Amino acid sequence: MAQQVGNGYTINLTASLRAGTKALEELCSQGHISTTNWFQLEVGPIDNNGFNSVTDRSLTFTLEDDRRVEVTVITWKRAIGDVVNGDGERKWFPCHVYVEKDGRMEAFENHVNQKGYPWSRQPKFDKSLPGAAA
Repeated sequence: MAQQVGNGYTINLTASLRAGTKALEELCSQGHISTTNWFQLEVGPIDNNGFNSVTDRSLTFTLEDDRRVEVTVITWKRAIGDVVNGDGERKWFPCHVYVEKDGRMEAFENHVNQKGYPWSRQPKFDKSLPGAAA
């Protein structure tokens, strides 16, 4: 799926990246962030989590207001021990999010993957900004 960015540039997003941008859209519509426009993206490697049933990856978006939003997206494995090597033909969805606010990363989660379901604030899982001392 293509998404227009900037002044007429178009990029093709993989399934896991589309799941990350979906989280941005939901967070914005629920008032947790003020924009979905981003200018920098850090994409973490796919983590198969050993013999667990899910695979995840971390995406960190830097928004146009310079705030960072870290999104963890997951996909279900077809079988225990399955190895996911890429995005191809898999349904990814966002489940954990950290939003930069007041010098910290505020935690939110949404495990149900249903359109319009609110992101729940999880303050006990807040963390320091990347690169900052805890």
